[in-house]
Amino acid sequence: MSDYQPQVTGAAVTVLGMLLVACAESPPGQPLIPVVSTDEVLNLVRDGKKVVFVDAREPAEFAEEHIPGAINVTLRDIESMDTDVLADADVVIAYCLKDFRGFEVARALDRAGIHAARTLKEQGINGWKARGLPTYVAGHQSSVEAVNRLRACARDPETCAKQST
Repeated sequence: MSDYQPQVTGAAVTVLGMLLVACAESPPGQPLIPVVSTDEVLNLVRDGKKVVFVDAREPAEFAEEHIPGAINVTLRDIESMDTDVLADADVVIAYCLKDFRGFEVARALDRAGIHAARTLKEQGINGWKARGLPTYVAGHQSSVEAVNRLRACARDPETCAKQST
């Protein structure tokens, strides 16, 4: 084995430390945070389970478009969040655009005792939209209409995927 010691400073130390902790916490062959497919999520919604979406993006991004019924909590706000609103959820889906921030929020929620935290297999709102699933788009429909559309998609995913967002 080599005596080479990399020189790492500042932000790199933080990132390296986070990666080392992530590797140490993850059981062999298991993802650090469980991943759930959109089909599984739709089945849970269809079956009347409490599915809570946590959008990890910035408030302006969330306001523009998000998964129906989602709440907006950035990573920097997790520590001050009242996690009681998530305590009785059957599953909590943390997401962002491609799920880097979603993964970090899911990890923080898990550390805060929300062990139902997951990320999407199809990775973020981009993966959600690629499947043709509904989003709430500011000015296009009400939040209630968007949630109702999601429930309709859960009942009939094939029809939903054929409709535009």
